[in-house]
Amino acid sequence: DIHGGGLDLIFPHHENEIAQSRCAHGGAPLARYWVHNGFLSMAGSEKMSKSLGNVVTVAELLEQGLKGEVLRFALLSAHYRQPLEWSEALIQQSKATLDRLYRTAGEAGAGDVDGGVLEALADDLNTPLALARLSAIEDAGRLRVSANLLGLLEQSATAWFQGQGDSRIDALIEARAQAKREKNFAEADRIRAELAEEGVLLEDGPQGTTWRRA
Repeated sequence: DIHGGGLDLIFPHHENEIAQSRCAHGGAPLARYWVHNGFLSMAGSEKMSKSLGNVVTVAELLEQGLKGEVLRFALLSAHYRQPLEWSEALIQQSKATLDRLYRTAGEAGAGDVDGGVLEALADDLNTPLALARLSAIEDAGRLRVSANLLGLLEQSATAWFQGQGDSRIDALIEARAQAKREKNFAEADRIRAELAEEGVLLEDGPQGTTWRRA
């Protein structure tokens, strides 16, 4: 049904495959759909390849602390037939967008799949359009189930921002709250700054203080 490969394989590899297969099978087509992906390149350099020595693997990026969904979002941001330049800016933008989507989805369960997202995916896997339509969804349940089609928003918002939780951070937040109750605002500010240096951002709201990793 589907035959895939890089754009550089169209000629002569795939054209030869077609010729050989048609000759061997009475003219029957080799595949219903031909899927050729664009090249992935490093920012400011040629395409990513082992021969050039500029390959960055998913395993290496995960070891650096990047989340799998961030990498997936970054790769989906360009149509699979188009080239994609891999850069730190792309990673940061992907994470920022996912953070915003997770805030919208919150802890909501599954809802109805968005028709616009389905339509984009049915149109030759137009993932950039699908991601744009995800960003326009305001209903939390619909957003979550639609994003799941692309392997996104598969965690709860709490798990996304806090991981497995951290009792030390929770204790510091409580100490900060106690300092504010005692009007010791200098200590409260010191605790906020200490956590910020560790990449932990505090958000004060009517229901109390929540935290997330930057």
